[in-house]
Amino acid sequence: MRPRWGVSNNKKRKCVPAGAYQIIKYLRIKNMKIKRNDKVKILAGKDKGKIGKVLQVFPDGNKASVEGINLLIKHLRPQKQGEKGQRIEFPAPMNISNLMIICPKCNKETRVEYTIVKNEDDTSADSVRVKNKKFRKCKKCQEVID
Repeated sequence: MRPRWGVSNNKKRKCVPAGAYQIIKYLRIKNMKIKRNDKVKILAGKDKGKIGKVLQVFPDGNKASVEGINLLIKHLRPQKQGEKGQRIEFPAPMNISNLMIICPKCNKETRVEYTIVKNEDDTSADSVRVKNKKFRKCKKCQEVID
């Protein structure tokens, strides 16, 4: 008879500690290449090809909401007697992988490249402090986006 899955030679598989999944989820959060007020083009979904401005970014869910794109309707019940219910349209967050940033200089959709510039504040002998500044660059025209 074959052993069950996960059990071999009468040894049970090792259990994962309780908090490990939260740590793994935390480590998976990456640097967001799309920021608030960026102009983006929609690559997939019902609004494919449209252009809009990013209103909010949600790094935990790897999502962003874009102005006028992916609109959903929320129905609100009346709060007081005699008041009417409402239908509110709002832009739902969509995955960052379905968005591509548009360079403000060349007006083409592009990928983002990072460059790190090192600046030295103090050149005195006792304290040398190096500050690194990180910039987003357009892959096509090599201009700084921020």
